[in-house]
Amino acid sequence: METLLALKYSMIGIMFLIIYSGLIPTFSNRCRKSETVLSLMNCFAGGVFLAMALVHILPESVEEYNTICLE
Repeated sequence: METLLALKYSMIGIMFLIIYSGLIPTFSNRCRKSETVLSLMNCFAGGVFLAMALVHILPESVEEYNTICLE
């Protein structure tokens, strides 16, 4: 039980670091003024949202596919 609790705390810490490392470009003048960096960050964010939408639909589409194939 202690191992599970330690794992949960370590994962919370890792997620905290990952989330706040994403704020580094907002504090860096070089990143804020570079249109190339901002464009790449926008493309990456768009890809993340698109992937989340498609992954969200995936289980339902697999269920429908199995229903159609079994009939």
